[in-house]
Amino acid sequence: MILYTLFCSALANNTFGCRDENNNVVDWLIAYKFPDGFSYGLAKPDQPNWYSTNGDLRYDGFLKYTFDQVFNDTNKDFVFGMYNDEVPDKVSKSDVWYGHMKGLLAFPDNDRGFWLIHSVPKLSMKPNQFVYPETSKEYAQHFFCVTLNYSSLETIADHLVISRPLIQSFQLPESIAELIPKLKDAFNHKPEKNASLFLSSSLNATESDLVLRLFTKSRKFHQDLYSDLVAPNLKVPLFAETWRHTASNLPSNCTTEYWVKNIEKLEWPKSMKVKFKSTQDHSKWTVSANEEGDKWTCFGDINRSESQFSRGGGTLCVMDPRIWELFRDIVVEVEGCPISIPWSKLSPSLSLN
Repeated sequence: MILYTLFCSALANNTFGCRDENNNVVDWLIAYKFPDGFSYGLAKPDQPNWYSTNGDLRYDGFLKYTFDQVFNDTNKDFVFGMYNDEVPDKVSKSDVWYGHMKGLLAFPDNDRGFWLIHSVPKLSMKPNQFVYPETSKEYAQHFFCVTLNYSSLETIADHLVISRPLIQSFQLPESIAELIPKLKDAFNHKPEKNASLFLSSSLNATESDLVLRLFTKSRKFHQDLYSDLVAPNLKVPLFAETWRHTASNLPSNCTTEYWVKNIEKLEWPKSMKVKFKSTQDHSKWTVSANEEGDKWTCFGDINRSESQFSRGGGTLCVMDPRIWELFRDIVVEVEGCPISIPWSKLSPSLSLN
């Protein structure tokens, strides 16, 4: 019995997937780094409410464990790709061919893997070593990791050739490259001829009951990801939290049935003593606004800004009431509709306390 337990423990530690703060594989994990430091809140399937840890993102915890399982594995039979649109000394700000995207994906050959989508610039700065950048201390950041079936890898590749992330490092066995040639193209920054302007697909989670839908736009889409693609396809109005420090920020869009309003203030459960304005946040996520209807939460890459119209990127949406409640409950204030909207459609700045 003891040997069996040890075997199962070793097997779990050798399995690719999202890792929690105890280095266990979980179906999904959500984390939110808070402003002005490296502390964070977490949620996962067996603890679906926000909770704090004493961890420091720079040195230990779920993020390091998730990266280390890739970087410390000497096996060459798995695929991984790490991408980030901010890599020191590699590209200039004027190079907009690459997507505005940050993440890490890894899959063993014909086995389950994971996809981590986050908002941290310059993570990880060293191609094959976990390094959490000190430059991310000031602003809040989001992390969404989901453990996926191998069949999802081909679907992800279909999206990556459209969004064109800036790959920082990768490993791609020839056996996988032959079966999924678009993955090879994406990792080598090879543009796809006649690529679609946008794409929407379902993904397959492992043992969880998550419903996943992936939206991607190319840099030629030239529209807002959320107002023009996500909200009308999900058929829900959205509250959106994105970076608000550009001259071309988009106002709340109230012109359609499935409107998108910018979040202005967030507040966590009182026990966590965390609240901040959107101007202190670098995260990119949306949550369906109404209690009625499908309960979607999306995590991704793109800001609500005109400057992002010419950048590729996307968002991974999950329909799950537990995750929806996590994010809907922390929204306490949103931006009202622009005055130019007809009075019949006008709504004031909303306090959601």
